[in-house]
Amino acid sequence: MKLLRNPWMRAAVACWICPLASAQVITTYAGNDAPFTGAGQKATAVQIARPDGIAVDSQGIVFVAAGGLAMILKIDTSGVVSVVAGNGLVRYSGDGGPATGASLSNPMGLAVDGAGNLYIADVGNAVVRRVDLTGTITTVAGNGQHGFAGDGGPAVSAMLSNPTAVAVDKAGNLYIADSLEERIRLVRPDGTISTLAGNGTDGLTGDNGPALQAGFGRPSGLALDSAGNLYVADQFNNVVRKISNGAITTVAGNGNGGSSGDNGPATKAALGIVNGVAFDAAGNLYISTIGNQGIRRVDTSGTITTIAGTGKAGFSGDGSTALSAAFSTPGALAVDPSGAVLVVDQDNNRIRRVVPGGVVTTIAGQTLSIGDSGAATLARLTNPGGTAVDAAGNLYIADTGQNRIRKVTPSGTITTVAGTGATGGGGNGGAATAATLNSPYAVAVDKAGNLFIADAGSNAVRRVDAVTGVISAFAGTGACCYGGNGTGGDGGPATAATLYFPTSIAVDQSGNVYFTNVVQLAGGIDQGARVRRVTTDGKIDVYAGGGFGFAGDGGAATSALLGANLKIAVGPDGSLYIADQDNNRVRRVDPASGIITTVAGNGKSTPSGDGGQATSAGVSAWSVAVDQANNLYIGGLAAVRKVTPAGVIGTYAGNGQFSFSGDGGPATSASIPIAGYLSTDGAGNLYITDGSDERIRIVQPGNSALAVSPTSLAFTATGPASQTVTVTNSGSGTLGWATAVSTISGGAWLSVSPATGSSAAGQPGATVTVSVKPAGLANGDYYGLVQVTSSSASNPVSLVTVRLTVGTPGPDPPKVASGGVLNTASYSLQTPVAPGTLVAIFGSNLADAGQVYTASSFPWPTQLGGTSVSIGGELLPLYVVTPTQINAILPFDLPVGTTLPLVVTHGNALSAPEPVNLVASEPGVFTLSQNGSGTAIAVIVHADGSSALAGPGASAKAGDALVIYCTGLGAVSPRAVAGTPIPLQPLSTAIDPVTVTIGGVNAPVFFAGATAGLTGLYQVNVTVPSGIAASAQAPLILTQSGRSSPAGVTIPVQ
Repeated sequence: MKLLRNPWMRAAVACWICPLASAQVITTYAGNDAPFTGAGQKATAVQIARPDGIAVDSQGIVFVAAGGLAMILKIDTSGVVSVVAGNGLVRYSGDGGPATGASLSNPMGLAVDGAGNLYIADVGNAVVRRVDLTGTITTVAGNGQHGFAGDGGPAVSAMLSNPTAVAVDKAGNLYIADSLEERIRLVRPDGTISTLAGNGTDGLTGDNGPALQAGFGRPSGLALDSAGNLYVADQFNNVVRKISNGAITTVAGNGNGGSSGDNGPATKAALGIVNGVAFDAAGNLYISTIGNQGIRRVDTSGTITTIAGTGKAGFSGDGSTALSAAFSTPGALAVDPSGAVLVVDQDNNRIRRVVPGGVVTTIAGQTLSIGDSGAATLARLTNPGGTAVDAAGNLYIADTGQNRIRKVTPSGTITTVAGTGATGGGGNGGAATAATLNSPYAVAVDKAGNLFIADAGSNAVRRVDAVTGVISAFAGTGACCYGGNGTGGDGGPATAATLYFPTSIAVDQSGNVYFTNVVQLAGGIDQGARVRRVTTDGKIDVYAGGGFGFAGDGGAATSALLGANLKIAVGPDGSLYIADQDNNRVRRVDPASGIITTVAGNGKSTPSGDGGQATSAGVSAWSVAVDQANNLYIGGLAAVRKVTPAGVIGTYAGNGQFSFSGDGGPATSASIPIAGYLSTDGAGNLYITDGSDERIRIVQPGNSALAVSPTSLAFTATGPASQTVTVTNSGSGTLGWATAVSTISGGAWLSVSPATGSSAAGQPGATVTVSVKPAGLANGDYYGLVQVTSSSASNPVSLVTVRLTVGTPGPDPPKVASGGVLNTASYSLQTPVAPGTLVAIFGSNLADAGQVYTASSFPWPTQLGGTSVSIGGELLPLYVVTPTQINAILPFDLPVGTTLPLVVTHGNALSAPEPVNLVASEPGVFTLSQNGSGTAIAVIVHADGSSALAGPGASAKAGDALVIYCTGLGAVSPRAVAGTPIPLQPLSTAIDPVTVTIGGVNAPVFFAGATAGLTGLYQVNVTVPSGIAASAQAPLILTQSGRSSPAGVTIPVQ
């Protein structure tokens, strides 16, 4: 077979400068990476998850911060979208390298300076970053630690807490709205940081005085006028304020909610919550407000009017006058060179363009598809929170970033059971699916199936009736805040109480509901948290906590000091368990006596003590759950620990690596960044919220696997016809599954029955009937897919391709050769491949005859020349596509120890699924001959610093460093994204250790991991040992997890 050259290897050779120095099985149950696949398309055709920030440069190029994608997108003047920064992972990495390979965390505010540099408020990482004109990203403010410190020193050494907005003036001064610190920070061109405004307190204070003595209410937007005065969207004070010559004043808003005052002085108008501000060239100030769900303008005389919005949340009006258009949570604003106002329409996931006095249009985004009614493992979750399981085995997920509660059935189908996706707290008394939620952090289910929601942003707990599906207020009026024991309605009806940001919730067997409640004192000072309880008679009280700190063990729980970050769970005996994160402990409240004690943790966060008593162990207590056998589970950084009823602690899941890997394998070998929430079900399964990876993972006692046969069907029919396939559980236990169909063209001619089912291991498979109805179809071929999914299976997606021929058959569809998915370094036949591997897919009719399509930039596209490839339903980034070969990279998040179907789509035709065997690692070394044998592609670095590519005239000797280029080393830490460049810092190291022999002699490895700046390429850096017999062909072998690179690869040694 003809092998395509690997053009990326030419760049790789220049990269030798990279540093030379249980029986339980885990799988993903819901969610996936949901990578952005819209680069190169019209912006109106792509989905933009949770847009938060916007900026426009002098040429009219628009930049959008998409928090739900962890990316910054660019929309050029022709309306085509591309990625400017972010690889889609919620992390902090990549400084000094390509911005498209960097990781961001909840990016929000954007600004462009006069030179065209882009500034990003990277909120979750507590930094501000800059992308220069070469596309390189760096941090310009913040050290990555949340807090307030560093004034008078270098901005990169300072602490920021929640930098939500940025602005840059003509002199190059950078302004930062540090929302949670209630301050505006200033970074001067020399890199020094100071506070420009705000004294750190919450409130509308300080007007007409020094800005440094003013209070704020979560400043959320910044804008500069032509004179260089700074304007602040003072979000929860419901005003816009101006900072000029060190003094602060209010220029719009009277501090009240609602919306009023049009055609009068702006300072007398009611604005409600203010999100964004912007100026046009004429000096008009534009304000986005929640009060009227629209845009208001303050002209140069100080008069305010509404220029866009109907006053009610919704989506409508494109192509109509601005005042007849509906928005839902309008956010950041920008004004383009033509004077049109660009609006981040947050809940509608769109960017809209408002011509003052004219019409509204959408310039980017469309209705977001979140995967409802489909397989949970293919659905989109955004910053998922707590989970709970009902008696029927349904899993409920607080999809915090989507403002929804999702349900996953035992068969693996996901739906929304509460929330529309819009932000709000309305809808009580009606269907929960028609209600609005505001950052729902957690859920609980009582024994009757009633659902309780910790609706944090609404300062409320809400209840969804199990029978009617109606949502109602259960606790909290929606008002803020709670001042501690004996305040906020304690002792009275829960529905009349005031709450503040409940983030964890639990219910006991008697129906008492417990939730966490942040305490906020006057001036907006947070003072720890409490656990409050609503008893079955509807009364609210404090159940645990009497102050902030650590004290009180052995006494009444209501007098104990607790931290500010708490998660809770109720055991089968009614005991309340509190994960007290700030104190690095898990504490228990006895249900009979109300006495609190520590049951795990010695106050130190560094994990220690496995095999001993939990109270002597170091624990990172971010979350907690209890199973029916009274085993206690503690989630934290990179691991879940288990405490037996005897008090002995051990690691239950996680290998200590802050990354993502291991799906399909032992839970203790998997990587989990943070176990943010935990829950258990009656079968002993543990559910882990892996929010950093936008998914819920399950740890279960056994391993089940789907087997579907046959995997392709062909119909030649003029009338209805049916065929059958069999679904078998080739693993253990009983596997619930669901079926669904899709067609490439021709509409709804394909159907499947039944929609759900189950298969027990060792039993005959279930029969699924696939039917076609060709009525109304023109002559030709039609293709469709039958998808069989199960969230509990190690291979969660199986596929059956269907070809329907009506009349004369068309051209042959794409075909993948049997065993034709190979490692591009080794080209070894009948060999499994690993996630993250560069693969060559051999076959026929994979592209238009005679054509070669090549990716021209990062991130690699998922479609080239009308061809796309999926594995297990997940699209592959493509590098080269030809009629007989495709070079691509496998996603890093694929499960291992299993087989997934690979399907090629070209035009309207589908290939039959080709089974691909996946393992954690399968190393292959690139060779000069590019056929998997002969001299390895490796760079020799001599002691004097000189280097050469190994080969004729260049041999390695003892003491030299050798940089070996390969692929197939599997998961890395920090985590990588297929198709995007690997960050320069920190380097991504292979999770599974690598050993190397040269001429049969062990060579010390001092780096093994992904090559920075490229994708799919790995390097192993070794020191050439002494004792190797001189040879032009000394055998080179890489071994990882017991799997070795193929023989036949050599290195010249002198």
